[in-house]
Amino acid sequence: MSDDMMTVTAPRHSRRLSDKILIAFHLACDQGDLTVARRLLEAVETAITVSRFASALPGSRRRRDQEALIAAHERLWKLRHPDVEVVATFPRATGYVMPAIAPAALQ
Repeated sequence: MSDDMMTVTAPRHSRRLSDKILIAFHLACDQGDLTVARRLLEAVETAITVSRFASALPGSRRRRDQEALIAAHERLWKLRHPDVEVVATFPRATGYVMPAIAPAALQ
């Protein structure tokens, strides 16, 4: 096998580490392993923070990272609080829609 073939067949990493960890987070949620999901979410936050300081991310990438983290936190919260009824949503300045919790659920 020539050196040219080895460089052509080398695997390319098309996803960032934070994207791969986020996929693992959703898998842990799907399997109901909330402890692992929480730790993976912490790892995603760390990976995104490190990549922000290492290079200046464009605004659209930062926004997508923020939206993905918010959605992940929301999913984990809903899995940890399945008995809490979400009755309405309201938009925030970021465009994120936050659930409003029924007052009876808070007691």
